[in-house]
Amino acid sequence: MIVQKEKIAFLFLFVCGVIFSSTAFAAQCPNRDVPDINISLTSKAIQYDFTRSKSQLRGYQIDTVSPYDKDAHTEVGGLMNGEISVNSQVSFGWAQSKRTGKSCFWYNKVDIKMHINPTILVASEHPEGTCMHDSILEHEMKHIRIDRVLLKKYKDILERDLKNIVSRVGVVGPVSSSSAERARAKMMRIIEKTVSTRTEAMYAERRHLQQAVDSLEEYERVQARCP
Repeated sequence: MIVQKEKIAFLFLFVCGVIFSSTAFAAQCPNRDVPDINISLTSKAIQYDFTRSKSQLRGYQIDTVSPYDKDAHTEVGGLMNGEISVNSQVSFGWAQSKRTGKSCFWYNKVDIKMHINPTILVASEHPEGTCMHDSILEHEMKHIRIDRVLLKKYKDILERDLKNIVSRVGVVGPVSSSSAERARAKMMRIIEKTVSTRTEAMYAERRHLQQAVDSLEEYERVQARCP
C-alpha cells in the first residue's frame, strides 16, 4: 500500500541586467548564449518505522485501492509513505536601451530539482526477523523502485522539453516599458506550463503503476510466503 504526496513549486528570478546605449538595440535584441538547464534527482535515505500498530496504520489516507471486495475484512500490515516534489527555479536576463527605454528578456538558467522522500512502515504486530515482516518490506520496496524509475524517466523527458522550448522562445523583445511585465509573465507561464504538464503526467503514471503493485495477485503472493 502507498501514501503518495506530490508537490510542484516555482521560483522566478531576474538577474544579469544590462543597459545599452547603442542605437542598433532599438531594432534588434543582443544575441545570447543558450541558457543552462540543470535537472537534478535527489532522494533521502529510506526511513523505516516499525513502531505503529495495524490500527494506527489504518489511520493513513491510502491512495491505492484495495483489490479485495468492499465487504472483505482486511488489515494494513505495511505501507510506503512517499513524497515526490518538483521545484523549479528560473532566472531571466534582461537588457535595456538607454535611448529608447525598450527592453529584451531571455532565459538565463533553469534549475529543476526532483526529490523523493520515502518512508516504509511495517505494523508492529510483525516484528523484525519474522517472515511477514520481511515479505511486507519487500513489497513496499517495489513502490520505491517505481518512484525512482519514474523520476529518471521524466528527468530525461523534461530536459528535452525545456531545451526545445527555450530554443524556440529565444530572446524576447525589444518591448516597451508598458509591455515589459506582460512579456516577462508570458515567459514565466511557458516554463511553468512545460514543467507542470510533464510533472502531472508523471504523477498520473505513478498512480497507475503503484496501483498495479497493489494487486490481488501480489497480496496473495505475500501471504503465501508466510502461511
